[in-house]
Amino acid sequence: MSLGREAVMGQVRNERGSAMMLSALFIAVIALLGSGVLRVSAEAHRDARTQSIADLAALAAAGADPSGARELVSLYGARVERVDVSDNGRVTVTVSLDGTEATASAEQSPSPADPGSERGSFDVSH
Repeated sequence: MSLGREAVMGQVRNERGSAMMLSALFIAVIALLGSGVLRVSAEAHRDARTQSIADLAALAAAGADPSGARELVSLYGARVERVDVSDNGRVTVTVSLDGTEATASAEQSPSPADPGSERGSFDVSH
């Protein structure tokens, strides 16, 4: 039951090129995984950017005229979808950018040193 030299060499010839096929498959899988990672990170970046713009718009609307938030947001290529001002002065702004929406709220609270002052701190929430 010993294999002759010709049988062994014939088997090696039949497997010729299999390493290249496995390498090509490996490269394709790595490229596919890399593409997925890039898509997920791009979406996360877009979401974070939209949320940052919404935060900025809420702060601008709480500190000044809410219509000023629209102009500010447009500088970043986004659009204000909704501005709500509650009775207690809390402003909620919804912003959209590239199909992603984000909402942020802000209210101006008086400065602890001078409760009657117009200048104060701002609280932002998502």
